[in-house]
Amino acid sequence: MIKNRSRINSAIITLILLLVASPLFASISDEPKTLLEDLVPERWQQQAVLLTNKLLDRHHYKKQPLDDVLASKIFDGYLSALDPERIFFDMDDINRFEIYRYRLDDDLKRAELSSAFDIFNHYRRRVEERVEYAKRLLREPLDFKRDEHYQTNRKESHWVGGKQQLNTLWRKRVKNDILVLRLRGVVEKEIKERLRMRYQRIAQKKSPNGCGGSDRYSD
Repeated sequence: MIKNRSRINSAIITLILLLVASPLFASISDEPKTLLEDLVPERWQQQAVLLTNKLLDRHHYKKQPLDDVLASKIFDGYLSALDPERIFFDMDDINRFEIYRYRLDDDLKRAELSSAFDIFNHYRRRVEERVEYAKRLLREPLDFKRDEHYQTNRKESHWVGGKQQLNTLWRKRVKNDILVLRLRGVVEKEIKERLRMRYQRIAQKKSPNGCGGSDRYSD
């Protein structure tokens, strides 16, 4: 029962973090934001977290206290929700975020969202970088004679070691995306334009739904 409560708490609070840091909600602000301008917590978002804390208390979801143990689960859940296929963050990013692992409980109790927003803003930058890299690969010759393997479902995979490995991963992904469209019978001259538009949609969404596997072949 305690484990179930812990999972419920972690899932609920992770959802709250995603909602308050989401660009869909942040864009409600009257101030227009440029593509990579950092989002910052607004007062209504902090109030939403305080209200959520009260609701969780009232409905007894917090039989397992919001402590370091739960904070660690929320931290892992937040990263997995942002990058479920582990194609945007690398181990350098994850190590950078580790300072927040046991701070999220205290932050949430105070409706302090800077940690969650720092992770989310970093995620947005990584999405932009990966999309630009993928579009650049579309303009370059790719070696399809090279014997390589690409794992399409990476939800259980480890974070890659660094930018070099991430580049390799995305090179394989782009090659795989091209081959999939070829197998579908798409004419060659349309393939790169389709993929360019697909990758651009990921950048425009900048949300967990924009990065998951389900979006990969939706042309």
